[in-house]
Amino acid sequence: GGIASSDGSEAESSKAVKLRLHKLITTEDPKHPLSDQELADILAKEGLDISRRTVTKYRIAEGVPSTRQRRVF
Repeated sequence: GGIASSDGSEAESSKAVKLRLHKLITTEDPKHPLSDQELADILAKEGLDISRRTVTKYRIAEGVPSTRQRRVF
């Protein structure tokens, strides 16, 4: 399985998308973590056609907590 690029020319593997998500999450501001929708929007700007629901599925599969659980006060 994979994610199609927005121009339809190629697809990225789900593993590559999960790595990109992990990198985005590890570099986020702990006081203002990115929501699944914000992550999907960032990936869309990078040319990946991915839904918020898919981001959520991949985040859960990787064992990454939700936005509220990642927030540090």
